[in-house]
Amino acid sequence: MLAVNMANRGYHAAVLDADITGPSIPKAFGIQGRVEADEDGIIPARTVKGCLLYTSPSPRDMRRSR
Repeated sequence: MLAVNMANRGYHAAVLDADITGPSIPKAFGIQGRVEADEDGIIPARTVKGCLLYTSPSPRDMRRSR
């Protein structure tokens, strides 16, 4: 994955995932839990390699939260 490769080279890298079918990107990076936010905005998860990761909720998850 490009973001991991760039992080390994010392660059700052991030992944923005539009989660349509399911949480495949968070699973691939071993990320669990929900998105966190504070008064400044969304706080992306940080992977083991230091990449920042944000994945939007899937439509399926949005229906469940209603």
